[in-house]
Amino acid sequence: KKDKTTTNKMAPRFMTLTVLLFAFFPMANALEYMTFYGTNITYQLGWMNMVISSGSTIDDFYIQSHGKTKGLYMMPEEGVYTRGVGLDKNWKSNLYQFASEIVIPRIINNTVIGVFLGDEICCHNSSCWEGQLTPISDYLRELLGPDAILYTNECGDSVAGLQGNISPNLDLVSIDVYTGFSPGTNGSYEAVLARKFAEEHMYPKMNPKQRIMVVPGTFACTNTSYMPLSTISKNVVDKLEAFFAWGKEDPRMAGINPWHFNYRSHDQHPPPCDMRLGAVDMPDVLSKCKEIGQWIIQNNSHL
Repeated sequence: KKDKTTTNKMAPRFMTLTVLLFAFFPMANALEYMTFYGTNITYQLGWMNMVISSGSTIDDFYIQSHGKTKGLYMMPEEGVYTRGVGLDKNWKSNLYQFASEIVIPRIINNTVIGVFLGDEICCHNSSCWEGQLTPISDYLRELLGPDAILYTNECGDSVAGLQGNISPNLDLVSIDVYTGFSPGTNGSYEAVLARKFAEEHMYPKMNPKQRIMVVPGTFACTNTSYMPLSTISKNVVDKLEAFFAWGKEDPRMAGINPWHFNYRSHDQHPPPCDMRLGAVDMPDVLSKCKEIGQWIIQNNSHL
């Protein structure tokens, strides 16, 4: 048996080793990434540290942010999979070409940190996880190595109906649920619903290394007689604050990816709210996004 003297003498050495380990291998902070559906470098530079896009957009953000904003390159759909059908015949060779010619060179030059597989690839189809998302993410992991970030956004029903676990080689997963865009509703309830869904349907199916992104709805209606812009703007600010508060206390939330930023030329939702206006159309929302993004960047200097 070790006596108390021996144990006490060892304690300072253990504490020193612990400090050194944390110095070299810092724990992931809750909230590491701020990104957006839709890019606008004029408004987003300085508070977005991840951009989900392709080609010159990623390069421009990286250059103009002096390396502080890095990209998740959007995986092409054509040649890889067909929604509602399955993997394309030559999906592996096409994915190899995408990874070797486009993604890997950008990982090497530090402009890209991973791949965004897509938006709602398996919507209303839980079997698509095993049929498409798992083989795609497994092969991307093989091609890109252990440090590349692989992220997908899915419909809630495909996650809730998933009988097994979320594809193990995905790093980040999100779903979207929206409230606060009709009269008499509030925005913060959206974060309540999203958290309830994550705790019931996502966390139990995730491995310890996997984390979620959240997708607050940052849109408004062009029909302002149905829902005044000032009202919906306040609701969006409220929901952003609620998601932000949740993220600061929950280490399983990796970041915030609101939908959406720019004005959309086509209806995104049936009447009476078309969801065409984006964050860029609401100054208070822009200010809140900037506040959250700058906090994330300041608290993640290691990225």
